[in-house]
Amino acid sequence: MNNIPKIILSLLAFFILVGVVYVVVSDKGLDREKLLKADSESYAFMQEKRLKMQTQGEKNNEAEAKYHGIACYGDLLTLGEAENSYPYLIDRKIEDEFEFRIPVENLGIRNENAVSVLARMGAVPLCIRSFKMNPSNQVITPVNVYADNNREVNILCGDDNPGINPVTLNNIEGILYGKEFADNPKRTEYFYFQRDLKGESVTIPEGTLIETKAKREYADYFKILWIGNSGGYSSLNDLYEQYAKFKEYCKDEKYIIIGMLSNGANISQYNKQMEKLYGDHFINTTSLFLTIDMDAVVSESAVFAKACTDNKGILKPEATEALASCIYDRMKTLGFFETENTNGKSNAKSGN
Repeated sequence: MNNIPKIILSLLAFFILVGVVYVVVSDKGLDREKLLKADSESYAFMQEKRLKMQTQGEKNNEAEAKYHGIACYGDLLTLGEAENSYPYLIDRKIEDEFEFRIPVENLGIRNENAVSVLARMGAVPLCIRSFKMNPSNQVITPVNVYADNNREVNILCGDDNPGINPVTLNNIEGILYGKEFADNPKRTEYFYFQRDLKGESVTIPEGTLIETKAKREYADYFKILWIGNSGGYSSLNDLYEQYAKFKEYCKDEKYIIIGMLSNGANISQYNKQMEKLYGDHFINTTSLFLTIDMDAVVSESAVFAKACTDNKGILKPEATEALASCIYDRMKTLGFFETENTNGKSNAKSGN
């Protein structure tokens, strides 16, 4: 009789052990099933993601083949700062609406003047005076660079100089360097050239054209020009002539000109003349920015430019957004995006 409790306890222990083993084995089976399910879901997710990336890449390639891209030329107002630049916002607007991306090149350079911007893109000749090119690709040679009609240029006056290098002189590719005046960062004091590959010693003829990267690579892009705010012209008539050369360079009519922020008392005359000459290709910044509340008293005077920019000379975010939206809508008005988008929706002309 004394063995009965022991037998009962032994049986109880046995059943508890069997239960524990069953639970452990069951849990392992469940864990294995969970792992297999997770692996399967992960694989499906990665496959879907890979397919989406491939499809997106194909959309981008097709769009780039059709539209090429957008080249935005100008000075600090174009360059902007990080996400506060109209080229950046246009890039985002295109992706949001059309679900593809095309190159949108921000070719703004701080302090670069009007004639230099045009020379950099190739709308006016950018030339070099005669010099003897060293056969070594380790030597930097001083050179003299000038633009149309012997005008002084201030290309390469900033830290970042998009759209210039590499350059080509008489089919010889190399890098063009510049150094601004120590007391005037708005002027380039010296230019230097360094060839990429070793070769023969040759004399580069007087007036040889410098072919920039922008002229080679962005010739077919839709071009947006914003000059006049950093000088580089002697009078309004001189500036009008520079605009005319830009229009002639854009033979396919794929361009927009952004108007100056201010030219003092002449701004009304300037805006009327530009609207007459270029119609929808011209954006009147005076009219555009006067519609924005920027907590500043603005008028058609020099005060206007200061009201639109911060203490570094960069457009205020609200002005940048307004400009980007206006440019984007104007590109539609001009028919740049007049096609079927990726969702099969017709993109009819629209805009301000």
